[in-house]
Amino acid sequence: MSILEIIIAALAFAGGLAVYALTGGRIQFGRGKRAGKQEAEHDALSDAFEREEAGRDAVEAGRNSGLSPSERVRRNDKR
Repeated sequence: MSILEIIIAALAFAGGLAVYALTGGRIQFGRGKRAGKQEAEHDALSDAFEREEAGRDAVEAGRNSGLSPSERVRRNDKR
């Protein structure tokens, strides 16, 4: 390889890096933003699901406590 070919190859490589940095960076930014939205939606749904399960567990624990419904209401009102 001659010096001229090495210089051309180096410039082509640098140009490729520049194009990748300009276009690839934007593509990655767009994907990151979309992934962030999807992750936030997933987190919100899983949080809602966990709260719903906790509420169901609390209702079941109250029913299994042996207290009558009116006694459970009185206890809840005292809190």
